[in-house]
Amino acid sequence: MIMFTPTTALVGGLVLGTAAAGKMLLTGRVLGISGALKGFVQGDVTSWRVAFVLGLGGGALAAARSVPAGNVFDVLPATFTVARAAAGGLLVGLGAALGNGCTSGHGICGNARLSIRSVAYTLLFMASGMAVATLSNSAAAAGIAPVAAQLTWPASDVLRFGGLLLGSAVMTLAGLAGIAKQATQDGCVTAAAAAAAAAAAAAAAAAALGSAVVTLSGLAGIAKQVRVDRLHKMAVLLLLLLLLLLLLLLLLLLLLLLGSAAVTLARLAGIAKQVRSHQVLGLAAEFASGALFALGLVYAGMVRPTKVIAFLSPTHPAWDLSLAFVMGGALLIALPGFQTVIRKNNIITHPVMERSFSLPRNSHSIDGKLLLGGVLFGAGWGLSGMCPGPAVVAAVGAPVPQVLAYVAAMMAGFWVEGRIAAGSEVEKPAAKAA
Repeated sequence: MIMFTPTTALVGGLVLGTAAAGKMLLTGRVLGISGALKGFVQGDVTSWRVAFVLGLGGGALAAARSVPAGNVFDVLPATFTVARAAAGGLLVGLGAALGNGCTSGHGICGNARLSIRSVAYTLLFMASGMAVATLSNSAAAAGIAPVAAQLTWPASDVLRFGGLLLGSAVMTLAGLAGIAKQATQDGCVTAAAAAAAAAAAAAAAAAALGSAVVTLSGLAGIAKQVRVDRLHKMAVLLLLLLLLLLLLLLLLLLLLLLGSAAVTLARLAGIAKQVRSHQVLGLAAEFASGALFALGLVYAGMVRPTKVIAFLSPTHPAWDLSLAFVMGGALLIALPGFQTVIRKNNIITHPVMERSFSLPRNSHSIDGKLLLGGVLFGAGWGLSGMCPGPAVVAAVGAPVPQVLAYVAAMMAGFWVEGRIAAGSEVEKPAAKAA
């Protein structure tokens, strides 16, 4: 049975948004899973790309052993064939390469920039995904029972873990920012100091969030035990969301205090081999954002193809709106984060660890490649219930034949599109010469 889990979906989305905004503000780079993976196929093995993907894999391994929600990965039935998964992966790879993005690069970061291209791409892959999932009966292939999705409140330990994860995400990135700011003045920082400050920031976040999360988990427990009608349950849900937003505001107020604490720890750390601070801290930020993104995906349930397919099947009895809460939570953080960067009178003129922001230059024109990419990406998504980020996380955390076939086919899709694009670039000069 499919469970409608708005609370964990929202918290997981907040973690995703924090990772995306943090990566942009610290390193100046967009958090795009397909773009990071496509670079490897094209031979662009830069250090930041390696650090980010390693973080994604590390987060997957950590989530598989730490998220207190039972089996956090799907056990796919035989009816969900390897051929279906591979076809979905190939379409997603082609579509993401043509459209230059996926659910993270366009769906979160692009929409947070209010990019017209990203909005169009997102609407297209959503519509295409729903159409293909419905027409190909992906729900039946994934073994989804034709019964209504059940509204489910998280257990206290699951909610507590989500609060600690969100707090640790915010404070770890803030700690790295504080160290980098100090390093700009000092010229260098020790690797030991960086590690100590980041760990201390995460620990402080966990301690600060403890009592607040216990309160939230208590409310969730009450909502599970009290027999009330659906309207009352939704009212309790709204109360939980408001309390969560209040908690987030309190976390933001703690940033300055913990940033200063991180800098102090960096100064007091023992003398170690000195390295170029922004190189080390930049790689640490890439690794951290990748790991946090993976943890957020697992906590939100987005690494489960069944849950995604249930969202993409609006005519099925088990239609599940959890994914909408994930996207909403991610944009709640990413939108203000990106807007501080792209506005004309921007608050932040350059990232903490780089000299300039690396933002897409073309945010408004809609062309045929973008439209075709959105349709193909959505078709593969609807067919398989997987997109690049969740697929890579699932392949590392719980490798099964369908997921591995999907990832291999997706990488092949990146390669095929690259060869086609390279061929068209060669033909253009030849045509002009003729």
